[in-house]
Amino acid sequence: MAILADKYEIDKVLPLLDMKWGIQNDKQDKDTGFIYWCQKIDQVISLAISNEVEIGYALHRWYNFQCSKWVERIFCENGAVAFEDEKDHDIDLTIEGIPFDIKLSVISNSYQGEKKSPNKSKQR
Repeated sequence: MAILADKYEIDKVLPLLDMKWGIQNDKQDKDTGFIYWCQKIDQVISLAISNEVEIGYALHRWYNFQCSKWVERIFCENGAVAFEDEKDHDIDLTIEGIPFDIKLSVISNSYQGEKKSPNKSKQR
């Protein structure tokens, strides 16, 4: 079972994150598998150094994972049910029996630049 960090530890990582951290890839994901068991930023940094992994990449993965788990917890405290298999890639929880995969991400600049709203049609 993954270990959740407290909010203050998660907040501490924000100033350390570079918003241009690159593209996620399988090799670096495998090399940073330790992020699932770290509760503190210092642990992530120490293990990144000892495993010769880019610290910024490890911190981003740890932050994204922690935020996803906290969102999952909020949903579960409000009636959702955590999926039995924590390692399932496609399902994090169910709401009234419907499976959901939680995805938290930065909205790309190209999408933000379009300034589209699903609720408003283009005016001519």
